[in-house]
Amino acid sequence: PPQQQQQQQPPQQQQGSFGWNFNMHSGSAKKDASNLFGSFLDPRFKKPEKTRTLGDLTKEKRLKSEDPVLIAVEEWVEGREKNMRALLASLGDILWEGARWKKVSIGDLMEPPKVRKTYQRACLLVHPDKVSTDSPHGHLAKEIFIKLSQCLEYFNETEGK
Repeated sequence: PPQQQQQQQPPQQQQGSFGWNFNMHSGSAKKDASNLFGSFLDPRFKKPEKTRTLGDLTKEKRLKSEDPVLIAVEEWVEGREKNMRALLASLGDILWEGARWKKVSIGDLMEPPKVRKTYQRACLLVHPDKVSTDSPHGHLAKEIFIKLSQCLEYFNETEGK
């Protein structure tokens, strides 16, 4: 019978703005949670998962074409080029696992003689004569030594001997 078929069908709904559904038969409105922010979440308007900056793209290109050890050392030195205290305090961040380096705070390096002593300790660890270039960490040690030596020259000019 036709009356039973009409009763079994769900009432018609019309969607209004902001995700509200209006029941055409009862006049009540209920919130459709699945489409609450549908227009805001439209895939055409989504930002990419990770926005990549020009610096990120340049870094990726350099990683493909250049030596990763040189890039790692440059990133470690970046912003600390002329700051021997900062380089020595962060030396543990660039050294390989198993290196015998006791982390030093910048507060321990306030006096120039302590900076020079810590530099000498670092040289014992990364000097090319101490670490064979054939070893897995030889290239990294050499590059660290070069950067520390360059920074020491500036330190001696500014802090005096």
